[in-house]
Amino acid sequence: MGEPVTCTCRRAATAAIDALDTAYSHTREGATALDECTALATAAHWQGQAATLMRQSLNMLIAQADTIGQRARIILANLREDTQ
Repeated sequence: MGEPVTCTCRRAATAAIDALDTAYSHTREGATALDECTALATAAHWQGQAATLMRQSLNMLIAQADTIGQRARIILANLREDTQ
């Protein structure tokens, strides 16, 4: 005869629980990988934003330097006119 029904059910239940545990483990690994990808994307996004802000600051400094240079040339030209 075959094995008792309870043994077959127990084995099937154990296999189902093992399969669920494996699926849960894979899901957790997938979630961890997704968290890492999100962290990397966020870091890259913030790095990109930081680079943009740094570039904007640099552009402002360049514009200020140009303005200061223009004023200095005007002052120098005025001084030359005054000394001639």
